Amino acid sequence: MKKCANLIKLLMTALLLALWGCSTLHKSDLRALQGTWTGRELGVTPEAPRQIVFKGDRLEYRGAVSNDWGNGTFTLHEELQPKQLIVVVTECGIPQYLGKTSYLLYKIENGTLTLAATEPGATVAPANFGAEHARHMEFTKE
Repeated sequence: MKKCANLIKLLMTALLLALWGCSTLHKSDLRALQGTWTGRELGVTPEAPRQIVFKGDRLEYRGAVSNDWGNGTFTLHEELQPKQLIVVVTECGIPQYLGKTSYLLYKIENGTLTLAATEPGATVAPANFGAEHARHMEFTKE
């Protein structure tokens, strides 16, 4: 009887370990985002490249004109569809955006990072990737 109980405990432990391992199969986008991305803002001139760098939970953005830059901390919401990246601006070229939150939709497909971003201070994310009052950008990783 004791052997049977030990075997059941061993099987239950193996089952729990297997289930726990399966729950970690989803890889967070946090790792995929890390690094330097270069791209462009769709529908905007100048067509000068933009750059976004992800380091841990921080990001640095550099736009095409001198005051179009910002640094901040971000949080991912991968459980939402579309996925969201929420940024709190800690430094920027436009003083009234300092300390404000910007909501971004994001997706990573075929090596391209696509973003739709609200103006810092907005209270909700864009409705979709084609939302009228959002900035639309595409980046590829360097």
